[in-house]
Amino acid sequence: MQSGSTPAGRVPKAPEADECMWYCQDAVHWNTNAVPSASDGFVAQAAPVLPIVAVRSANQAKCSTVASAGGQRLRTVVLHCTGVSTHRSTRQHFIFLPIHFLPTFHHQHHHHNSLQDALRDLPSSRCRNQYSRARNAVTLEDPIEYELSGISQTQINTRKGMTFASGLRSILRQDPDIIMLGEIRDAETAVMAIQASLTGHMVFSTLHTNDAPSAVTRLLDLGIEPYLAASSLLAVLAQRLVRKICPHCKSPSHPTQAEQELLKELVSDQSPYTIYHGKGCDLCRGTGYRGRLGAFELLTIDDQIQSLITQRANAAQIRSTALRNGMLPMRSDGLQKVLSGKSTIEEIARVTVEVD
Repeated sequence: MQSGSTPAGRVPKAPEADECMWYCQDAVHWNTNAVPSASDGFVAQAAPVLPIVAVRSANQAKCSTVASAGGQRLRTVVLHCTGVSTHRSTRQHFIFLPIHFLPTFHHQHHHHNSLQDALRDLPSSRCRNQYSRARNAVTLEDPIEYELSGISQTQINTRKGMTFASGLRSILRQDPDIIMLGEIRDAETAVMAIQASLTGHMVFSTLHTNDAPSAVTRLLDLGIEPYLAASSLLAVLAQRLVRKICPHCKSPSHPTQAEQELLKELVSDQSPYTIYHGKGCDLCRGTGYRGRLGAFELLTIDDQIQSLITQRANAAQIRSTALRNGMLPMRSDGLQKVLSGKSTIEEIARVTVEVD
C-alpha cells in the first residue's frame, strides 16, 4: 500500500483544520450576495477537495463560513448529485414523498392535483418528443442544489432584485402548470403564491413551522385572508429528519419499559416485535447512525378543516380535528420506522413531540 492511501471501507484521516479551510477557500465558488463576514458557496468534485468529508460518490458540496472567536467556522453539506436520476420513474423517490401517504393524497386531490401525478407527467431526458403534451414546471430556488432535466429552475438573486415574490410574478407570464416555490418567507410571497393557486396553477412551497397544522396559522399570520387560505390550500406535509441506524453495526435490542409504553399504541401486547440500535463502528464514527430519513405528518384539507380555517381556529383545534379524521401524527410515523428497524426510539423522541 502506498503512503497516504486508505484501506477500502475505512474513513480517511481528516487533515488539520487550517489545511481543510485552505482547501475550501481555494476551491469554493463563493456567493457574491454574501456579506464579507459570512460566505456561502459551492465546491465542485467534493471528494478530492474536502478529504475531511470522506465522500467518494459526491461531486458537489455546499459550504458556508462565518467568523467566530476561535477563527473561521466551516459547515459543509455534501450533495450526492451522481445519485440523482432524471428519469420519470425515479423522480418520486428523489422528491422524498413518503409512499404510504400517496394514496391518501391522491384520493383527496384527483385530476392531477397530486405531486405523484405531476411528476409522472413531467418531461424527462428520455421523452423529449413528448414536450408538447407534458406539463410545464417552473421552480424558484435559493440556491439550486440539484439540476433536473425537464424542469425550468430559476435561481434567486436578491442583490439583483430577483426575490421569490418578483420571480413568481415573472414566471406567471410563462404559463406554467406547476410552480415549485423554494420558501414562503414574507407576506408578499405568500399573497403571490395564493393568487397563483387560485388562477389554476399547482403551487408547491415550504414554510418553517413546528408541525403541519401550524402551517395554516402561519399563512394567516402572514396576512392571508382565512377564506383564501381555506379555498386554496390542499394539503400540508410536515417533515423532520431523523438519523438512520448504521447497517454495518445494527443489532437487535430488548425494549425497556419506557420504550414499550411509547410503542403500545402501535403494537398489541400479543404481537412480537424487535427494535434495533447501532453499536458503533468505524464507518459510523462510533455513533451508531449513518444517513438520515424523514418522519412525516400529512394534513389534508377537508370540509371540517376548511370551516376551522375560515373561523381562524388555532393550530391545536385544527390538529385535534385532523387526528379525529385519521391524520397520522409525526411521532407515530417515526415509531413505525422504529418497528421497521430503520431508526431508534431515542432519535424519534428527540425530534418529535408526543400528541395527547
